[in-house]
Amino acid sequence: MKKLNNKGFAISTVIYAVLIIAVLIMGMLLSTMVFSKKTTDDLVYSVEKDLNSHIEEQDIKISSKICKRARTLHSETCTSSSTTGYCTAGGTSITYGQLGNTGVLTSGDAFDCDVNGDGTYDPATERFYYVTDLNSTTAILLFYTTTSSDGKRSVGVRPPYDSSGVNYNGPVTAASVLPTKTAWPKATLYNNPAQIYNIDGGTTVKYSGTHTLPKYTYTTAARLLTYQEFLKLPSAIFWEDFGGQNFPSCLWLNTPYPTTPQVYAIHAPYKLNISFYPSGPTNSCGVRPVIEVKKEDMLY
Repeated sequence: MKKLNNKGFAISTVIYAVLIIAVLIMGMLLSTMVFSKKTTDDLVYSVEKDLNSHIEEQDIKISSKICKRARTLHSETCTSSSTTGYCTAGGTSITYGQLGNTGVLTSGDAFDCDVNGDGTYDPATERFYYVTDLNSTTAILLFYTTTSSDGKRSVGVRPPYDSSGVNYNGPVTAASVLPTKTAWPKATLYNNPAQIYNIDGGTTVKYSGTHTLPKYTYTTAARLLTYQEFLKLPSAIFWEDFGGQNFPSCLWLNTPYPTTPQVYAIHAPYKLNISFYPSGPTNSCGVRPVIEVKKEDMLY
């Protein structure tokens, strides 16, 4: 009987030992799981924080840009009731500009520019087209339509170039309808004042004496296009809001004729070929604003 009790005690001791070991193992497993969960949670939090930081950084980079490459293009399809210049000149359908290639700027590339600073790049009302480079760091862009000083589309505003009737003082009257710095606070002119050149590249005009063309200072957020810049662009771009029954039939270029009191203007003919001609400075033509944008402020 005594041997049996000793044997029972030994068995009990083994069982207790096994139970203690099992409890210790369970404790270690639970501790490991808690640590693992904490580590996983910390890792998830760290990754999430880094991702949010990166997203916010990218959002800041994008929102700090003035212009970004367009994703859609303006277009027009003519119908029997169309009254636009393109359609009345015999057109059928047209797309204005191109989307272009990432990292490369080509004349006619479409951009949406937040010139009014509201944080929205509106493809309908803030469409611009890349013209050429002002220099290695700055691009020249042309607005898609004519405006008034409030910076909004205004096809009925058609001022003289200079109501005084001379072509050697700069766009004195035409500049008055360009967007103000209040209307387009994000737009800037880096080459201002800018020398005005005649169509031959000279800085004088000769009629009733010799007159020196000025370095004209704009007080606005934008300026006029020049003849040389006009030549850089695909001419089809100018058909938008141009000619026909309700739109301007000419657009001012800031380029005087060298031997008569005239200034060059883009002309909307009755056939599908945009042209230019010298016009009297008191005639009424539309004005399309030009802005100058640092390439670092463009997402292209």
